[in-house]
Amino acid sequence: TGASSSERVKSAPRGTFIPALFPFLTSQLAALKPEWIPGDYPMTEAGAESFVSDYNSTAEEVFYFSTEASWNYNTNLTDHNSQLQVSASLEEQAFTEAWGQKAKATFSDSLMESFTNPDLKKIISKINVLGPANLPTAERERVS
Repeated sequence: TGASSSERVKSAPRGTFIPALFPFLTSQLAALKPEWIPGDYPMTEAGAESFVSDYNSTAEEVFYFSTEASWNYNTNLTDHNSQLQVSASLEEQAFTEAWGQKAKATFSDSLMESFTNPDLKKIISKINVLGPANLPTAERERVS
């Protein structure tokens, strides 16, 4: 409230709330917004183009949401903003995992070899990289 930024940092160091929020975070991890879940795509180059287009527009929302939560926390260090930032980060990881798994399941390397658009192959290969989403839930929470 009336505390300076340095006082807030001392009274609420980053990450101290995570053990208390473990049930909240775990439930948030699995709760990817329905509109952010990938649909089904045909195993064709046209299907891959549609997949990449949908991924791009959805990723814009997800990454904006995560960046905004991070900005809010970093400019106003409160437990509440910290909770929102971690939740948004975990949701971003769930998004990355869902779309990466969908890309791997739908567009195999052998299928992508038949694509005529080299950029499409490159983009789908990048979506396949899951980053922190490869980690178990407890590890993700520590990274976030």
